Amino acid sequence: KHVIVNFGHTLRSLFQNTGIVEKCLVKNNNHKNNITIEAEEEWKRRLEYNAPWIRRHRWDDLLVTTTKSKRKALVICGGDKQLLYLQSFLYLLRVIHQSWLPIRIIARDNITDLTPPSRNLLQKQHQEYYYKQKNTTTPLSDDDESNSLLQFYYLIDYFDLDLVNLQRGWNTKAFALLVVPETELLILDADVILYQKPEIFFGQQSGYLRSGALFYHDRSKPPLSYDLHTY
Repeated sequence: KHVIVNFGHTLRSLFQNTGIVEKCLVKNNNHKNNITIEAEEEWKRRLEYNAPWIRRHRWDDLLVTTTKSKRKALVICGGDKQLLYLQSFLYLLRVIHQSWLPIRIIARDNITDLTPPSRNLLQKQHQEYYYKQKNTTTPLSDDDESNSLLQFYYLIDYFDLDLVNLQRGWNTKAFALLVVPETELLILDADVILYQKPEIFFGQQSGYLRSGALFYHDRSKPPLSYDLHTY
């Protein structure tokens, strides 16, 4: 509960030292020296103290993520129960709007949330759109651009789900933003319907470009049996 209540403060403390690491990496052309190593170790000490819910074997992944240059992506949390929504979103984005921004689908795990059959179905659907856009029916290599434009992440690989109470669906969004490598993100509900290409959101002068963030109001929910605003 202490970690949950202080989530915002924890994240601020967690990444307070990231700028030092990034400057060292850039200054030394990404070749580590004693200064860089020392900065990394300090960052990891802060990480262990402030965020014990992050799995240790993912520390380096998060460090690399925080020092990457800006890239854009769409982030959607969803699983088997939202499969039809996810399929509709792929069609809307790739076929209707002809947008090829990277899509990152985030789920809690591959057993109770987004299972391999559902993941394979989404990958196959996305590849069909990609081949059609490339005017080819010949399957490309496993490392082709299609796979980089649609990627899946499971939060259980990065976080202790019990410690941060990630057994429900809505509270996964904050943690989803931590695992993807891109730094300019548009996080969407699985059932969202876009009337315009998502690139427009990243180009809004009065919102995103001016302040670095853009928020929109979701529909009001009726009172439920548990607190939706824990995070």
